Amino acid sequence: MQTIECLLAMDDCLQDTEECLLNIPSFQGRNNPLTMINLQNHQRADADLIERANRDPHRYHVQNISGSDILCHRETPSDNWRICLPLSLVHWTIRWYHLLLGHCGIDRLCDTLKARFYHPGLYSSCSAYRCPDNCHMYKHQGRSCGHHAPRMARASPWEIGRAHV
Repeated sequence: MQTIECLLAMDDCLQDTEECLLNIPSFQGRNNPLTMINLQNHQRADADLIERANRDPHRYHVQNISGSDILCHRETPSDNWRICLPLSLVHWTIRWYHLLLGHCGIDRLCDTLKARFYHPGLYSSCSAYRCPDNCHMYKHQGRSCGHHAPRMARASPWEIGRAHV
């Protein structure tokens, strides 16, 4: 009898899990622009990125990631290395992460990208990005939580509900 109850509980859990996955975006027909081979090829073709790396070799370093030589950047020696995004991949990377993060806002998108990638002007590129699905139309533009209209305070709490006995 306990086995049947366990199976029913597992079935309920699986249904709950499936419901959680309903809003995950579909990536069918969309290729990830951030494969290491693709990054390496675009970095080698970006003359401006190569020039910046040659001007400031202390901040730029080539790292071998998954068999590909990837140019990385860090501001100070105590910072983590971040992958340099060539200009040709900035738009596609922003679009990919915007979809992957469920049509998030500018700050979350930029913070997520800045954790692993470097490109000068990345925040302004994130701000300028417009989703082709017009996801900004569906976001609430009104007051956010904690900013409600003032209420009329009642002088005595028994004015609300009087019961005649």
